[in-house]
Amino acid sequence: MKLSELLAFVTVVETGNITQAAERLNRVQSSISHRIRSLEDNLDVTLLDRKTDGCSLTAQGQILYDYALKILNLADDCKNNLSHSKNSQLNIRIGIIECLPPYIVSSLIDLGHDLGWNIDISIGNTLSLLNAFDQNEFDAVIIGAGFSNTQHSRSILLSSELVIITEKDYPTIKDISSLDGEVFCSAVKNVQPRPAIIILFLMKGISHPNGLWNADHIPCCSPALPPVKAYL
Repeated sequence: MKLSELLAFVTVVETGNITQAAERLNRVQSSISHRIRSLEDNLDVTLLDRKTDGCSLTAQGQILYDYALKILNLADDCKNNLSHSKNSQLNIRIGIIECLPPYIVSSLIDLGHDLGWNIDISIGNTLSLLNAFDQNEFDAVIIGAGFSNTQHSRSILLSSELVIITEKDYPTIKDISSLDGEVFCSAVKNVQPRPAIIILFLMKGISHPNGLWNADHIPCCSPALPPVKAYL
């Protein structure tokens, strides 16, 4: 028993004859007749009382007609729900910086699984990700703070302390750009600092970021840490 056979049967009952049923379904009459006959052979019953002025239901045909209506309606409902489910699945393209803590990536994957979202994650550096976002290649990007501009909607995902170590008598630092040409050490907690710090210093006007020592492996509060300049 096929849906196409049930549809042909129901259409014949509703139109009253095979000719009109064929026209409604855009099929030839022989195709409709074959499907009705296939149903009758499969069920071993006579479904239609065929007369010169049309077709009418037999007792067994009435039983099948009632079930056929329900089956066809359920099939349409199933098809619509499947189509809606496919079209409503949220696809999100997210770019993340390479120094992001692994637990953030794991959280994004878990979130997508829980909500039924399809999250496509790409990894890159801050400037390339921001450029790709401006070209609509990403729906969202997770980058270092201070790189986006006023046209971007942004929020803080996580924060990490940036520590600058200078000579003891160095003036209070109010702007990172004032460090251009100076000797200092830098450190960032909880992330891999070098790529993000170099880009940050470049954008803030420090012309020689390779002269910085990213001392993430040394306690930032260590009084023994000398303010030396080491090329990376």
